[in-house]
Amino acid sequence: MIHAQTSARNFGRYRNATHRAAPRAEPSAGRKHRLHTAGWLTLLAAVFFCIGHVPATAAHAASATAPAFVIVPPPTPSVAEARKIVVDYMLRMASQRWICQSTMDYTKEKPYTKTLVYQPGVAYVGLPYVSHHNGVEAFSRYLDAKQVYTGPVSFAKCLGVTCAPAVKVAYRTVSPTVSFGGTPNILPHARTGTVAVGDYHWDVPTPANATLTKDIIEKSTPNVILEAYGLLQPADTVASRTSAGPSQIFGHARLVSSQPVVVRTAGGKIDPDASSLHVIEQCGSFDKTAQVNTTWRVNKKYTFAELLKKNYVPLTLEEFKTGRMADAQVEVNGLTGPESIASDRPLAGVVTSNFVINEVDAIVSGPDGRVASQARYFPEKKRCELGGEPFDHDLTKLPAGTYRFVLTVKIGYGDCTGAEYTFQKR
Repeated sequence: MIHAQTSARNFGRYRNATHRAAPRAEPSAGRKHRLHTAGWLTLLAAVFFCIGHVPATAAHAASATAPAFVIVPPPTPSVAEARKIVVDYMLRMASQRWICQSTMDYTKEKPYTKTLVYQPGVAYVGLPYVSHHNGVEAFSRYLDAKQVYTGPVSFAKCLGVTCAPAVKVAYRTVSPTVSFGGTPNILPHARTGTVAVGDYHWDVPTPANATLTKDIIEKSTPNVILEAYGLLQPADTVASRTSAGPSQIFGHARLVSSQPVVVRTAGGKIDPDASSLHVIEQCGSFDKTAQVNTTWRVNKKYTFAELLKKNYVPLTLEEFKTGRMADAQVEVNGLTGPESIASDRPLAGVVTSNFVINEVDAIVSGPDGRVASQARYFPEKKRCELGGEPFDHDLTKLPAGTYRFVLTVKIGYGDCTGAEYTFQKR
């Protein structure tokens, strides 16, 4: 029988919650004897009752629950390491290969997707340009053995990202609090996790979703913005919000992928035509200069003059500016135990983290070390309910032997083991 164990952390929590009563008067010697005798009788009665009356549900819960396991979350990265994580994840989204199964025509979805059609049978590179906020893990769930995408295809439901959501998905690998959904709330005064790079006037009176970056640049002066461009680092962002009519604003965001090249004039000012940086960006049209079919521009070069002309302002993640990266927390509760894993009971339990969970893999390996069965989850939330996703091979039909169960939790900082135990299949 497997008995549940209280973790050291929970033990400390219970210990600290214990209340101490105020001291009372000392009883007489005779009363001491009576109290002592009564106490022993009460204790013996309680023990007898417990031995003879173990509730069936309690015994089942003990055997059905996984043994205690100490989870070691991925280490907290330095700011430099976190910046690399962000850029690497953006590259993963931009380089994801897939084959279109049926026509995905988005020409009528947005004014800037008038030429965007994914054709059946054609291979593409990079997540699709659609209105979701998905990473590569969730997208890969719908790829078959030949890399054909088999998921939903409407603009609203197809898995993928647009420009600013791509930056957000990359940022959430290292930030548990970043929350902007697109360019309408990506600017610093929206208070969604970004701050200004440099010393420009970002705190304008208009609401973030009504702010034009042109107004920020005019208030700050172009020279101040150019100096701010020069301070950008990999994993920072440049964003633009531009008027497209009386009541319409278009926006775009690009992730910086390299240190900028800053060239100054003899007078010491930045030369905007000679200074440049490289970015990764997701766009609503295919790149006609690329050798592959993609809507992504990887390490594309822009001069400071080009950025200024299109009213881009420089931003960074709040954690990058403060230098304080959050420690990861991962917990697994109510996990199915060894005596139930090979029965007809479905996998149960809950995985939680303070970071978005990209993937959870439950893998059963056989006596030869090969994967015998697995279940994969792609929550893209901070909570993952285990259940609803059956193992790909029926565990009740496994041959007799010793098996190993491992639960792997994947967040932006890296992978960690959420549970691990062996069990006998008879």
